[in-house]
Amino acid sequence: MSDHAGQVSFPGGRCQRGETAQQAACREYSEELGCPSDSMELIGSMPSLYVYASRHQVVPVLSVGGEFPDIKPNVHEVEKVLWLPLEQLMQLKPQARTVQRNAIELQASGFWLEGHWVWGATAMMLGELKIRLERLA
Repeated sequence: MSDHAGQVSFPGGRCQRGETAQQAACREYSEELGCPSDSMELIGSMPSLYVYASRHQVVPVLSVGGEFPDIKPNVHEVEKVLWLPLEQLMQLKPQARTVQRNAIELQASGFWLEGHWVWGATAMMLGELKIRLERLA
C-alpha cells in the first residue's frame, strides 16, 4: 500500500462486500503470508482504531494456532516477516523518535525490532495487546 510502503505492519486490508472483520483478517493473513487460516482459532478482537494515513478504521483481530505456521510471504505485498515473541513483547519499553512523513516531521512512539522501526498503528496495537496480557498475569 502506498500509504504504508516500507512500514512494519500486520497482515490486513479492506473488508470485501458481505465480509466481517474476522473473515477479512483470515483472508488477508492467507493472501499475504501464504498459509491457511483454518488452523487458527479466532479468540476475539481489540478496540478498533482510526489510522489517519490511510483513512481507515482498523479492527485488530486476535487468533492462536497450535503449530508454528509454514509461512510463504506474497512477494508483492511482504518484503520481510519479523518475529516478536510474547516474552520480548512483554519486555518492550517504547521510545520516541522523529519520523518524516512527506513534509511533516513528528515525534512517534515505537520500538526497534530486527533493525526496523515499529511505530504508528502497529506499535499501538502491540501496546494494547501487551496491556491486555499484563492484566491476565
